Amino acid sequence: MRAERSGVSQSIARGLRREIITGKRAPGAPLRQDQIAAEYRASHVPVREALQALQSEGLVLYLPRKGASVAPISRADILDVIDMRTELEGLAFRRALENGEAEAFDRDGAGAQITASENSDDPDIWVAANWAFHRLLYAACQRPRLIQAIEELWLPSERYLRMVWERLDWQMRSQTEHKELLALAANNDIEGAVRLLKHHIRSAGQGLLALLTDLQTH
Repeated sequence: MRAERSGVSQSIARGLRREIITGKRAPGAPLRQDQIAAEYRASHVPVREALQALQSEGLVLYLPRKGASVAPISRADILDVIDMRTELEGLAFRRALENGEAEAFDRDGAGAQITASENSDDPDIWVAANWAFHRLLYAACQRPRLIQAIEELWLPSERYLRMVWERLDWQMRSQTEHKELLALAANNDIEGAVRLLKHHIRSAGQGLLALLTDLQTH
């Protein structure tokens, strides 16, 4: 019974996570347990467990006497995520390149992810291709804990990046910089490649901060 309930709560968490990340459930939107239970044809127990799991991921906020709601997108959180991604991904990319350019990453595979993104108008494909590209850049760093820490930051990052890509037409700029990263790596320009990667991550964060400011003033 417990295993069955766990499976239900995980299924609910996956569905809600998807809706929050894609913006279907907007920041600040209430998450009423009775409504969610009806939507998923489940009892309140797995719904509560799902919301608690999403709270631990920073996607759900609990307030006294108000219950659960979709966590807001805050400037402080964006800055934290971007700063951490910049340093950790810069380190992973450097280590991968230092392990030998020829073995640092699957250049053909990375190029294929760029092509997949360029040939699609589907944000889901953009996001999947983007993370696949970055994962290939760092695969040869041989630091599993570092990779795990990076991937844990991609969940909140996806929520933010969707806003940037869909509202600021960021896709073209992102793909151009991806191609430049491959070129620098092919030339074994480690410093240049790491510098561009950090700029690539920071500039997306700066774009989102500017977008939030614009949305809040209009």
